[in-house]
Amino acid sequence: MPIVKTPNQLGAVVRTARTVMRLPAADFAAMTGISRVLLRKLEQGNATTALKKLFTVLDELGIQMHLEPPSRVGPIELPINEEKPKRTRVTP
Repeated sequence: MPIVKTPNQLGAVVRTARTVMRLPAADFAAMTGISRVLLRKLEQGNATTALKKLFTVLDELGIQMHLEPPSRVGPIELPINEEKPKRTRVTP
């Protein structure tokens, strides 16, 4: 179960789960009611001000965010630095 400490790591978990589940970004965005642009920004770790503040609050309070992806996703390697992820495409 990964411990997520940054918006970049949160994006990696979302992106990995979506691609392993073979959900194209456009379909997933429509399913969740968000725009493809917002989904892309989330998956790339581009944090909104609110998300940055959330991670600051969690860090200051010593709260760890544990995410449990579905078992079929398998282990997820979290980025350590703030590099932007490589683009991934899902073919249905």
